Amino acid sequence: MATITAALTNFGQSVAVIGLSSLLSVLAVFQAIFALVQKTIENILKLGQSITILVLELSQGVFGFVVGRSCSLSRSQRATEALFTSELCCNFNHWWRILFIHA
Repeated sequence: MATITAALTNFGQSVAVIGLSSLLSVLAVFQAIFALVQKTIENILKLGQSITILVLELSQGVFGFVVGRSCSLSRSQRATEALFTSELCCNFNHWWRILFIHA
């Protein structure tokens, strides 16, 4: 009888270990999925930050160019420059045309 009891105990322990291992495997898969989603969101936010910095630096360069040009021009040229500056501020779709006119 001792061998049957020992065998049943070993069987029960084995089933419990298999169940616990399965549970830990499922938790590891969920942890991996959570880490993937977290990294993806983090990378998307970093990409948005990089695009924002790019746009800000580009616009800073464009506005610095326009302001720098307007400071070194005569009064009649400043009036023309003010017209182009207001057009640049109001109509971003044609900013490249304004830059080519001033270049």
